[in-house]
Amino acid sequence: MKDRKIQPIIKNVYRKTIKAVKKTAKLILIAGLTFSASAAVISAGREIYEEKNTENLIVDLDFGLVSFVLKNKDSRSAIEIYQDVIKAGLNVEGLKEVYKNAGSMTIEQKKEFLSKFTKEISEAAGIRISKVVFENPKNYEFLGHYIGGNLGFIAFSKNEIHINEKILEYSNLIRSLEVCFHEVIHAVENINIQTNKNVDNLNTYLHNGALLYADHVYFSNFYEITTFLLTGKFKSQLKEKFSRHDLDYEYYETDIILSDWLSEVVKNDMQYHKQDENYYYNFTVKQIIDLGLKNNYEYRNIKFNEEILENSYTYDIINYALPSYFLDVNYKDFKLGYANFKSWNLQEETQALTEYIENCNASKYSSTSTEGISNYSNLSEDKDQNYSEHAIARQMAKIMAIVRYDADSYNGEDVKKSFDLVQDNLCLMEDSVVEFYRLDQIDDINIKQENSKETYIVFNLKEEELEC
Repeated sequence: MKDRKIQPIIKNVYRKTIKAVKKTAKLILIAGLTFSASAAVISAGREIYEEKNTENLIVDLDFGLVSFVLKNKDSRSAIEIYQDVIKAGLNVEGLKEVYKNAGSMTIEQKKEFLSKFTKEISEAAGIRISKVVFENPKNYEFLGHYIGGNLGFIAFSKNEIHINEKILEYSNLIRSLEVCFHEVIHAVENINIQTNKNVDNLNTYLHNGALLYADHVYFSNFYEITTFLLTGKFKSQLKEKFSRHDLDYEYYETDIILSDWLSEVVKNDMQYHKQDENYYYNFTVKQIIDLGLKNNYEYRNIKFNEEILENSYTYDIINYALPSYFLDVNYKDFKLGYANFKSWNLQEETQALTEYIENCNASKYSSTSTEGISNYSNLSEDKDQNYSEHAIARQMAKIMAIVRYDADSYNGEDVKKSFDLVQDNLCLMEDSVVEFYRLDQIDDINIKQENSKETYIVFNLKEEELEC
């Protein structure tokens, strides 16, 4: 939490609501709900007391079944709210023990902790989640859900989230924490963000509309885009805090989320615009993202404006939640896993390639690591030479990713040496393998050659220069 005190639970108001009730009478009629006056009277004393003794950020009117937001007094920006939510989530009392020893907890203990976790991150966002409802998996098909909505002129909420009890059976609570966090973010967007006067770059109509221009759409909806990205941000910081070692959690926890989103964008655009998948391979990650968002705009007959998009709430979240270096990575490189170049070391990867090449030249094919090769080919295990060829190509591709996207982090001479090693040995592979791993795409590579003038050299190799 920040130094300033954020009042936790946002309770309902009864005192000073006569005018508000009159103003919202038409909204209540639109909702078409019948509420119990007696319930409001019974809770009046409690509401008056809480309104007098707390400085509520969100003022809402609760009728028991659902509440309506009347006023949002939160002075924070959207990113500040999410920063506070993540910070609160990482500092819930007892989280470390739960993270390490959830396997020894009973189901009831897990429920108790998840309810506490959900309450505290909701409080950090200035909203009220009254309870977590744990659903029986026998008649509940989702992992979780939240009931609420924003019509642009009014926001309403049931003030609870629902979680599938099945995920409580896992040996740890990471998945459960993730689902709770995800559903709370939906609530935060609805109750706080979309009623917050400080968030003026969010198109509510666009954000809340379902995307229906393709057969299979989930990750591409605006409200799922932001929620998944923020959940990935929380999960990566959670794992970094409690499981520190050499893994790049920022990459591993956002890679799957972003990959699912990009794959869906491409799949839907292929259907929408009748394109072949290869058409998208030279796009950057950002261009794929923009393509999906543009399709969202066009489907709702809203003129796509790149300048507005760049300054939108959606892009605020993208820039906050995603590693910045992801956006410039080629889509094919991203699909092959090479956006992870920040976790690799150029010298180590070059040394490994050197050994691979030496083994290949000595016909020691089985000595070459084949880790990850099965993900990219249909080779049978007895084809050691073919496996070796793919292993070398994959190692070359890792080096080329470092050279292409992160050369400035290394000595110029080392970069050139690694680049030359790759280019001098492309002849060890079939053309189809070279093409599959994008080893033929070298025109966009700029290498800083360290000399007295420190110039940039662009390598444009002709076919005859690739001969061994």
